[in-house]
Amino acid sequence: MTIATAPLALDRRWPEEGVTRVPFWAYSDPQVYEQEMTRIFCGESWAYVGLEVEIPQPGDFKQVTLGDRPVVLARDRRGPCTSLSIAARIGV
Repeated sequence: MTIATAPLALDRRWPEEGVTRVPFWAYSDPQVYEQEMTRIFCGESWAYVGLEVEIPQPGDFKQVTLGDRPVVLARDRRGPCTSLSIAARIGV
């Protein structure tokens, strides 16, 4: 016999010890995760992807992940470096 139980509500209170203790829900809440991805990795700021010396030849590329988004740093045939965020899922 299976007994159904209601999901536990998250206790979103910050510990009384102050800001030196981060509660578990801050690491595991999907809403907090989405906010961090948006504010940190998708905001209006520069993010480190790589160095030009890592892709010295035309056609060289490097794939990295910023947050949960894949990014490609590539050197085109003329020489300049370009970075591309692969945001669209293909074939879905």
